Amino acid sequence: MVVGIANIRYVDRDQVLAILNKKSEHIRAQWMHIKDFEKKVEVDEENKNLVEFIGEYVTARVDHTIYWLEELIKQIQKEKI
Repeated sequence: MVVGIANIRYVDRDQVLAILNKKSEHIRAQWMHIKDFEKKVEVDEENKNLVEFIGEYVTARVDHTIYWLEELIKQIQKEKI
């Protein structure tokens, strides 16, 4: 993605924005689907800490990805990039 951003001046910005918005929506939809599994999984006391750790880790990564993707979209829309 970094190479694509560096060469954005050679492509249609509207197309880039459409692709990035679609990617953002896809990530959000996938995340909501994964979060639904959390309610269905039975966790025993032995695995509780591990499940919590993994859940927090994945949540932080997804939140981080969505945040920076949205920041990129904003920067492209404002033509700062």
